[in-house]
Amino acid sequence: MDLETRFLHLKEEAEKRIIINGFTDFLRTQKIELKFIRGNSYTSGGKIIGVGIGIERMPRQWLINLPDDEYTTIALLCEDSKKNVTRFILSEKFFDKIKERISRDSNKQLKFTVLQERELHSLKFPNYQPIAISNFRDFTDEL
Repeated sequence: MDLETRFLHLKEEAEKRIIINGFTDFLRTQKIELKFIRGNSYTSGGKIIGVGIGIERMPRQWLINLPDDEYTTIALLCEDSKKNVTRFILSEKFFDKIKERISRDSNKQLKFTVLQERELHSLKFPNYQPIAISNFRDFTDEL
């Protein structure tokens, strides 16, 4: 890996750490403590939450990869070009419903695509219609 590529990778990792810290700070304001387990896995109230981060590379679209693990549910954190982060915390029931639709790559990564049209957000899956997720914005009821 050349020096420039390494620098860009480290910069992106630092940006993601800032987003995670903002997410845990937000949860603390809701009296929820999120504890790190490993990789992208955290725990709260006995549940395992996968936290995926997407940085807007194309207008109103976020591509998020998350290691395939035994999550109770997931949180998708989407940072836009102005550094604003929108947080989607999927309910357990919803996550169970979409698990089979989630594509996986050869590295066993779960692949999510979040789309935004005006103020509405949805998850896009191959061979399925997009599914609305706006109602899971800052949804902390199950954490």
